[in-house]
Amino acid sequence: MHLIENLQEVRRDGQIIDESMSRDDILRLGQPQKIVELCWTHDSRVHAFKFHHGVIAQAVALEMLAEDSHQTALWVITADGQHRTRVQEPDKFRNHQVTGNYYYLTTPNMDQPNVFGVIFDDQANNLQFQLDINAENCQILAEYYIR
Repeated sequence: MHLIENLQEVRRDGQIIDESMSRDDILRLGQPQKIVELCWTHDSRVHAFKFHHGVIAQAVALEMLAEDSHQTALWVITADGQHRTRVQEPDKFRNHQVTGNYYYLTTPNMDQPNVFGVIFDDQANNLQFQLDINAENCQILAEYYIR
């Protein structure tokens, strides 16, 4: 596991949220803004990634970004910033065709290293389910029905 240090989230208004800030510190920044840049240090090198449409970063180096107004993509970025892999969207859930978007990151149901959870939302079929994903190879390990 590679260590990421000094994680900073840069808001659209330019204000920075860093890992030392408390919830109250963040609330004092005013109205919530989209996060449009992530910065961190790894091996004494600074890495920065900008996302024009915004990111949701609930776990270090996992981002969900809106590629346009209707689509989201989920990316895993290695600590050294050198490798960026897109997690493919599922096309089936319990033998039903699905189309939708990654909704938000969550705690995985599987208790294994390098695994994260994400909620996938298929509004057309009124389905929502959680996927547990291996961060090293971006493979879906398990699916759990929510609604």
